Amino acid sequence: MAQAETTDNRTMLMLAYRALGTSQMLLGEIAGCRELTEKGLALYDVREHGKLALRYGQDPGVTNGLYLGWVLWFLGYPDQAVARAREALALAQQIEHPLSIAFAMNYLATIHNYRGEFAVARDLADRAEQVATEHKLQLWLAMCQIQRGWAQLGVGEREAGAAELAEGVAGWTRTGAKAGISFFQAAAIWGLWRAGRHDEAMRKVDEVEEFMRRSGERFFEAEVLRLRGELLLSTGMTSGTRTAEDCFRRGLEVARRQQARAWELRLALSQARLLVLRGSPGEARALVSGVYEWFTEGLETADLREARALLGRLG
Repeated sequence: MAQAETTDNRTMLMLAYRALGTSQMLLGEIAGCRELTEKGLALYDVREHGKLALRYGQDPGVTNGLYLGWVLWFLGYPDQAVARAREALALAQQIEHPLSIAFAMNYLATIHNYRGEFAVARDLADRAEQVATEHKLQLWLAMCQIQRGWAQLGVGEREAGAAELAEGVAGWTRTGAKAGISFFQAAAIWGLWRAGRHDEAMRKVDEVEEFMRRSGERFFEAEVLRLRGELLLSTGMTSGTRTAEDCFRRGLEVARRQQARAWELRLALSQARLLVLRGSPGEARALVSGVYEWFTEGLETADLREARALLGRLG
């Protein structure tokens, strides 16, 4: 970054912004990633930079746009997240770079899965798979399986979805890729939980928490804490309930520190359901409404609809 800034080399700066932005996202510095990827996009001109993917394997306009899309979702802007990712996909198609197209379709599918738009996500995964198969892009073939399995789980295909997702995670790992493992494992944990395989899911939680401790990867820390709490609640034991509450509390602290409103909302919903069971509906309502009322877009996405429904029931 320092060298790029000293020489005022726009190409180096774009690549540096993308690399540093990605690192910041993985470390849980979500707002920092947004700032850097926006700077990278501001420097990009397809007429000047549209062939860079042939040299570097990725197009900085596409990658900066996709990571910006992801972090906008984390930060609580689900509509802007989709818009940015769609722009990145359109750019990938314009420059006719297969890896960038598969990359963009998968990252856009991720955002749609987050939003609960599972049919859209599955269609994108299927289209990305065609590109990845034709061009033998093994990493992205694995990501297609992850997205498709996630979407299947979302529409109730529990066993098939969990199997597809697990195979995708295994395929990603076989490539030797390490970055983002907490995301993929969190998806696998969610899949096992939805399939009723709670013991396996809890073992995965232990594994991913150990990975996060070793690697410093933190962008899914809040969600992993939430999933641990939900799994503990599923045991029905009093001790599990107490520990689950601690998981939700810690997860909320992480989400707030990272300014990750999307994770904060999910954790607030999990904590609120527990508060209702304990006979504290007023506290539950205050917790959820405090997060829900912050949002100004994406009000028909799954998590926000769930929050609105809960608030309606609590009066």
